[in-house]
Amino acid sequence: MQPAEAPPAVVQPAEAPPAVVQPTAQAPTGRAAPSAAADGGYNDVPDEGNLDPIEEPALFMVGLGWDFSLPLASTADFTNQFSVQGFSIEVKYVGLGRLEIGGLVAWHTLAEKGFSTYTDPTGDVTVSGTSVHEMSSNPLMLRAHYAFRQGARPDPIGKLVPYVAVGVGGSRVLRRIDLGIDRFTRESWHWAVGPEVGVELPLGPATLLLSSRLNYLFASGGGPEQLYLNFTVGAGLD
Repeated sequence: MQPAEAPPAVVQPAEAPPAVVQPTAQAPTGRAAPSAAADGGYNDVPDEGNLDPIEEPALFMVGLGWDFSLPLASTADFTNQFSVQGFSIEVKYVGLGRLEIGGLVAWHTLAEKGFSTYTDPTGDVTVSGTSVHEMSSNPLMLRAHYAFRQGARPDPIGKLVPYVAVGVGGSRVLRRIDLGIDRFTRESWHWAVGPEVGVELPLGPATLLLSSRLNYLFASGGGPEQLYLNFTVGAGLD
């Protein structure tokens, strides 16, 4: 009797060691990344290159005005007629808060038709008849404004900004009398001062300007003092 053979040994395959996952190296960022809970699930950082630039307020304003003139005192003695023939141009620096500085140049004409008698300076010639008295004034002034605004420029659209201003400079005056076929003229230069009150109304790209200015021209060797009032409607552009 043959002995029973032992069954062949079963060889179990060796198990592979578990893989070790190495963390991926990251370059330091200098700050911790925000968590989803902290930013509501959004981790996007805005691109600073796409941000709109902050618009700086303009530093200069150019004003164009239509000037109406009312003669007073000695000016009314020469021509006593309300006039709509006039304009003014002003440039001012507005980067000092409530204080604004600049310059103004203007042209005003006042004329009246009537009957008059004219005697020349020598007293040798006297002429009477229908006449036209005309005075042209050209003020040129340095000016300072003080605006009663609540904050810095630009002013809110639709909000009135009252101001006061004063100008100092000079003015050319040409007085003319047309009497029949004769013409008599006198040109003179005067020191001038012009206090003013007004309001500005921002309307977006332009500003409505309303003001009243008293023009006083001191007497000079070539002519008497002059006094007249301006009412101005204009627009300012930054």
